[in-house]
Amino acid sequence: MMPKTGFVICLIAILLPSLAVSQVGWEFTQIADDTQFGDVGPCTICGTTAVDESGNAAFVVQQANGSSSLALYENGVGVTTILDSDFSFERILDFRGGNLLFEQRDSAGERRLNIFQGGSTSPINSVGRNLGSASLSPDGTVSYGTSPFFGQFQSEIQEFENSTHTQVVSDDTGIPGKSQTFRYFHDVERGDGNTYFVGSDNNFRFGIYSSIDGNLTRIEDDITTGMPAVQFDDLAYDREKLFYKRDSEEIRVFDGQNVDILFNTETIIPDTDNTFVNFDNVSASNGILAFSGFDEFSTGSTIGIYSDFGGELATVIEEGDLLDGRTIDTLRFGDNSFNNGYLVFAVEFNDGSEAIYLARTVPEPSTAMFLASCLLLALKSRRRS
Repeated sequence: MMPKTGFVICLIAILLPSLAVSQVGWEFTQIADDTQFGDVGPCTICGTTAVDESGNAAFVVQQANGSSSLALYENGVGVTTILDSDFSFERILDFRGGNLLFEQRDSAGERRLNIFQGGSTSPINSVGRNLGSASLSPDGTVSYGTSPFFGQFQSEIQEFENSTHTQVVSDDTGIPGKSQTFRYFHDVERGDGNTYFVGSDNNFRFGIYSSIDGNLTRIEDDITTGMPAVQFDDLAYDREKLFYKRDSEEIRVFDGQNVDILFNTETIIPDTDNTFVNFDNVSASNGILAFSGFDEFSTGSTIGIYSDFGGELATVIEEGDLLDGRTIDTLRFGDNSFNNGYLVFAVEFNDGSEAIYLARTVPEPSTAMFLASCLLLALKSRRRS
């Protein structure tokens, strides 16, 4: 008969799965490389990436003539070019439920916001405006920021649903907690039918706000933080929580009532004695975070990708790591590059080659062996009884 102690341990592991799968590893699969697309030189496939909840990944491919195309990896099937035109594909903005939201720009500089769904593309906004960030709900509703001028910021936020555009907030809207109207907006996020965004006053003092059933609410701003120059960005909504960065030095979470700090410049980088100096590209799914982080100030390059999958902050992959026998020189990870245990990123190796990888979470060998041993012992015990 199975020893009593062993039976109790395995029973606890079975009844409390979170204990049994607390150790999480990552399995990496190359889904594309630069040779598949003609290898037009540096940055053939270094554009933005995104992944949906089924492990389908989208990425931008640069062409020799200066234009670009949009490629889609169907999980377990392979890569196809879904859109190829004279337009430049600027950014992939969101990818959910097989619906892909992206921005194009033509030779005249006109920007177009489009959605790819059901095998075809539909325009959402094709006016010659500056298109800011945009976010897609599972039901297909899009929130996005626009401006009549080219530049970094937007002067209104709109929702697009059932072929109808509805203004959510504009530069005529009063700011909650202030006696001013908004001046600019950036970083828009959809969540549970609501819109979350970053807005500024006339003095370029920023805050995070929510529009819930048409009611505007302040989450944080320069007044509540006591920091006149505070900046917020990289909004990510998941499971009734809003994750975001403050000044690139903190990753915070708002649960509908309170704001808490998750990671900051006092957080130790996993497996090192160093602390993070700043953060970039926050992505959230199923209560789990993935983000890029730095141990020194850097621009245009990611020192590493990290996640708290399994309940503890751990390294997914870092620059300098070996991947398929090659040393990683540069990593690129986007704010829509983690979804439902799948993570996609672009990599440039030190030999100049480029590739796109899809990573997925798997139990560490020790955890898998433990569960297998428990199952084997349980079967033996059943046979002997």
